[in-house]
Amino acid sequence: MDSIRVRNLIASARVGVGSAERERPQPLGIDLELWGPFSRAAAGDRLADTVDYADAAAWICQSCAAGEWRLLECLAEELAAGLLARYPALAGVGLTLRKRTLQAADCVEYTIRRRRPSSAAGDARGG
Repeated sequence: MDSIRVRNLIASARVGVGSAERERPQPLGIDLELWGPFSRAAAGDRLADTVDYADAAAWICQSCAAGEWRLLECLAEELAAGLLARYPALAGVGLTLRKRTLQAADCVEYTIRRRRPSSAAGDARGG
């Protein structure tokens, strides 16, 4: 399985357990990994045969800015489900969300990995 990685994408989101944390958007660092059978893109040098990572990154930033969440876990789950729905060529996604919330630590991270069910991924590739 091939993968495309976007490291430390910066998105703004209203996320936090306390209402004060959600009063204004705060920056999140996001690592994105897109899994799929991208060998066709490598052979043909065609964007149509892969996932447009710039479009995926822009969609993530727009999605983060549009809502409000108490937990990073909930935001990550919504982003993973949205990416799988938006890009049928994906077999799976990985996301790590980071926010600076503790004075004694650089950041808090949450990582999620979600795969498309096998039959759906085969259907998306025409198989």
